Amino acid sequence: MGFLGVVLLQVITTAVSVWMDYRIIPVIATKAAEDTAKAIALSLVRQGDATRTPPLFADPVALQGYINDFKAVKKNSLTVVNRNKKIIGGVIPGDVGKMYAHDTNNQVGRTIRDGATRTFIEKSSEYPQGVHTIVVPLKMEQGRINGAVIMEYAPLLEEMAKEKTKKINVMLYLTVLCLLIGLGIAFFVSRSVAMPISRLKTAVERITQGDMDTPIAVKRADETGDLAKAFETMRAGMKDTLEKLQTEIADRKASAGQLEQRTEEIMQLNELGSMLQTCLNAEEAYDTVTRYAEKLFPGENGAVFQFKASRNLLEAVSLWDKSSSVDKAFLPEECLALRLGRVHRIDDANSGPLCPHIRKPESVGYSICIPMMAQGETIGVFHLEGEHTKAGRWEGAHNQWTTEKQQFAVAVAEHVSLALSNMKLRETLHNLSIRDPLTGLFNRRYMEESLERELLKARRYSRPLGVIMIDIDHFKRFNDTYGHEAGDQILRELGIFLQNHIRLTDIPCRYGGEEFTLILPEADITFTQQRAEQIRIGAAALRVSIQGQTLAEITISQGVAVFPGNGESGEELLRAADEALYRAKQQGRNHVVLAK
Repeated sequence: MGFLGVVLLQVITTAVSVWMDYRIIPVIATKAAEDTAKAIALSLVRQGDATRTPPLFADPVALQGYINDFKAVKKNSLTVVNRNKKIIGGVIPGDVGKMYAHDTNNQVGRTIRDGATRTFIEKSSEYPQGVHTIVVPLKMEQGRINGAVIMEYAPLLEEMAKEKTKKINVMLYLTVLCLLIGLGIAFFVSRSVAMPISRLKTAVERITQGDMDTPIAVKRADETGDLAKAFETMRAGMKDTLEKLQTEIADRKASAGQLEQRTEEIMQLNELGSMLQTCLNAEEAYDTVTRYAEKLFPGENGAVFQFKASRNLLEAVSLWDKSSSVDKAFLPEECLALRLGRVHRIDDANSGPLCPHIRKPESVGYSICIPMMAQGETIGVFHLEGEHTKAGRWEGAHNQWTTEKQQFAVAVAEHVSLALSNMKLRETLHNLSIRDPLTGLFNRRYMEESLERELLKARRYSRPLGVIMIDIDHFKRFNDTYGHEAGDQILRELGIFLQNHIRLTDIPCRYGGEEFTLILPEADITFTQQRAEQIRIGAAALRVSIQGQTLAEITISQGVAVFPGNGESGEELLRAADEALYRAKQQGRNHVVLAK
């Protein structure tokens, strides 16, 4: 009976081991495959927060690149289909555009319909025995399913099969061993064997329930003890296999996380470029750079420095993390990147000198300066730095600044350089289109557009709007007496005077010839008349010189009109102000006259 009991126990043990292989390891392998596939699906449907950048699955080129990278790293086959089961990306480019037809029971189509994850055996002419495959839905944030990700996970199952074969061989060896020692066990009383066997049975039950950490504590100097040692060897082997599988799962999750991080960085970089293109002025662009730099380079100080118009000084136009050790302004020769004409990077104390514009070198762990180039011209410097660690000034810099991270920083600097250069060009062209080149005041076309815009605001908020028409008295006499150069100088001086003696909200314009127009938002008749009188007195005090000769006194005549009392439209206001100006001329010039 003892001999039969030992043989029966060994058979049971072998069956339990095989059953555990089929129950535990495939479940772990399937779970790992499901986590990886879902991480991939999430990366493919992610969109940008600000500009609604298209997800990867909607860009065939980007999708194919993503699949090729995944295949190169993980050796797994990956296929992406749309809602109609048409392949839009896969490891075999020739399959793109074809219908996916390897799921005999339409598991892919059912997943697209109900959003449930499924596994199946993919049949093909190349693999007639079938390949273990998992399919997960491509679910958008709104819940819409736009397709599915199909991934094979045969490598995990193949590794499981190899481990299973090894264990079966060990168990067969143990079975033979048990047969040999069973003859001796038969001579012992069953009671002396029953208790250790019972404890061994309890230990095996713990293993089947997933407890691989508790050792088998049956210690006897007989065959039962040997059998317990064999089970302990089996438990330790299964624990080691499980730990390897868990490590593999963690590695796969880490790789999926790195892919997701790269995708997120590319999306944010594209968002930055798009947002910079929508900025209307330099200040808005600087704020945009600051907001995105804090997200693109978390935990690091940085700044964008731009040349002033004189090009003898660089000043900070964008700062993130105000604890930066760099001066807010410095000379061009104080930056080694500008001197060398290339990226200047410091990783440790022996890798090179710090730029002189870094005033607190003791607080800097690593730094990088990138020249900002646009249209063949250096327009500034993109600077990043990190603080030193407690263990030492330069510790960890090599790990923090990888080559990929430096390339990403250069790409950000190029986006910012191009955007700032384009904005400067747009501003220059805009100023040329709205400014009078002689006086620097706004031209007539801009005046007419501004008047209509300000009238719209005045009507909407029930506020007044003042208009002053100005004409230089006896201007032809100045031209005839002193020449046209003197006339131009008078126009320039009066233009400068007007810009210096009005509010920031007022709009000074050259109407034509020696005539000027002032638009005064929210100015009633009293305020507008007072301002016109101040301008008349100030203009009379101007002394204009040309080639060392002081010209005669300048006087001006002005006509004042106010919305809504003197007109409802821009044309009516200008006509009323012009008629008042004509009466000021008739009254002897150097007068301010109100419209009737």
